[in-house]
Amino acid sequence: MRRVRPLAALRKDRQGVATLEFAVVAPVLLLIMFGMAEFGIVLNQYLTLTNATIVGASQFAFSAGVDGTPYSDAISAINTAATGLTPLTITLSVNGTQCTTDTGCQAALAGGVGSVTVTATYSCAAMNIVFNLLPNCTLTSQATERVQ
Repeated sequence: MRRVRPLAALRKDRQGVATLEFAVVAPVLLLIMFGMAEFGIVLNQYLTLTNATIVGASQFAFSAGVDGTPYSDAISAINTAATGLTPLTITLSVNGTQCTTDTGCQAALAGGVGSVTVTATYSCAAMNIVFNLLPNCTLTSQATERVQ
């Protein structure tokens, strides 16, 4: 038969206190840890997206008058520089006017003056590690280059 301890003895008993404290603190620690991991991944994606728009804008600006497919080459350069970011929404414009085909962009670049602007948007909202801390995450980067 087990002997029942008096209440005074139970107040001095410290067994299980560390487990209880950890159970209280663990959710906060996990939230901080996963939040930092997700922030790091999103920051890496943003840097990749920014680099890709710079590469695309350079490709687009240098193709004025020398390239028959400036639109396709710029889109290809952006997708190559940002291989892990799909799908991307890419907008190309010359002197503020958007162009969506090779012939349209080639005609806009024919003058060889002005600037080109590349805007790329990526939705990182679908990224889930354990639970989605950033449900409305959209990254946008824009680069402008002078036509060469």
